[in-house]
Amino acid sequence: MALDLIALRSKRSRAVNSFFKKNTQESTQKSTYHQQFGAIEAAIGEANGGDSPERNPQNDPQNGGVDSERSPLQPEPEPEPEPSLLVIRQYSVLIVDDDEDNLLFAHYAVEQFGYYVAAASSGSEAIAIAFSFCPDMILLDLMLDDISGLEVLQHLRQHKQFEAVPVIAVTALAHDRDRASALSAGFADYLIKPYMLDDLEAIIKRHLPS
Repeated sequence: MALDLIALRSKRSRAVNSFFKKNTQESTQKSTYHQQFGAIEAAIGEANGGDSPERNPQNDPQNGGVDSERSPLQPEPEPEPEPSLLVIRQYSVLIVDDDEDNLLFAHYAVEQFGYYVAAASSGSEAIAIAFSFCPDMILLDLMLDDISGLEVLQHLRQHKQFEAVPVIAVTALAHDRDRASALSAGFADYLIKPYMLDDLEAIIKRHLPS
């Protein structure tokens, strides 16, 4: 029995070696991995007297299955591309105030809220910067040295690109009639100085998408 087993193994080895020796030159040019796989099985089957080893159809590459061991000739599958990152738009705010301390404070605060910021200390400067900066919102002091905030608003509203831009009136005038007058003149909202940071952030978020 042992001699028969040794003879069978020797016969298998000679069959496989004979196959590779005969087909090495041709297989490097024409044969694919799947053809080699089937030919090797056939050679082993002949050594066993014509019975080929059982194959699991799920693992048979010719039946669309997946090999348990990947051939070194097969390229590794390319990694799936990472999903594109969501691009979040950062909104811009123009701050207009002729008081330097107020301007610096508002500039720093709005920047910390996560917005692009431009600043102007006069009405004429505000108009010039608005056309170059194209802000999504304007915080506009009503009492300026050269022209009033109302005049700045009226000038900007004459241009289509500023028709929908929310302009917030920022002023120390706290009477209800002053608020009503500003809103009726075309201001989108009204912020009374001095204001708290929470009030400033709330009024910006009220008019700009989050």
